[in-house]
Amino acid sequence: MTCPTCFQQITVPSAPATEDQKFIITGTKVGNERPMPKISEPTAPAPVSTGFSGTFVVAIILVFICGVAAVIYYEAIFKVAHRQAKQTQIQAPASPVAPAPAAPPPGPPDLALHMAVSASSQEPQHPASDGNDGDVHTRWTAGNRAVPQWWTVDFSNNVSMTNAEIVWEHNAGYQYVIESSLNNTNWTVVADHSTNLTESKTTSDDFSSEGRYFRVVVTGMPGKSRASFSEFRAFGSTHGK
Repeated sequence: MTCPTCFQQITVPSAPATEDQKFIITGTKVGNERPMPKISEPTAPAPVSTGFSGTFVVAIILVFICGVAAVIYYEAIFKVAHRQAKQTQIQAPASPVAPAPAAPPPGPPDLALHMAVSASSQEPQHPASDGNDGDVHTRWTAGNRAVPQWWTVDFSNNVSMTNAEIVWEHNAGYQYVIESSLNNTNWTVVADHSTNLTESKTTSDDFSSEGRYFRVVVTGMPGKSRASFSEFRAFGSTHGK
């Protein structure tokens, strides 16, 4: 068949023998037919990985192992250092301790300690025997506020007294005299403070007197207090009758 436009000889395909075969009329020249290009089917995109790669997981595990090893190492180092410091502290020589000061030499004996006594009056809870029991927390106290009040100690034998010390109940100005006697009848004043106004907790009198009996006669007290002292101490020497 001749094309009315280009006057070329074209071939007209015959009708398909079946419904499945189809032909397309093209404008190609006879003898110059070109093969139909093949259309490739689209390929599906490659799946995208959403997990961690093996290398990354291995790196994480190595970092964790290194961290644990570092903690264990430093803990071991700390324990060793602490143990060495403790051993050094234990083995360190102790600093020398200064020797305790030597105790002062004992003073002269109290001749009046626990000797027999008597008094002009006394309170039941503060008897005359508390005046020479060696305890400053006890005391002899007169049974009333009247003066004079006396307190006497019997040494059983004659003594040569050189000093007498009295620890009073109060830190006050007590007025008193100290007397000695060989027979508990005739008395000699060996210390006179009957006009004393000086306040003192402890008084001390030096004198030289011999006798078996010594007594304290309180002639005046401060305020409304009573004749009262904790201790009468006597110092000197003793000898037979």
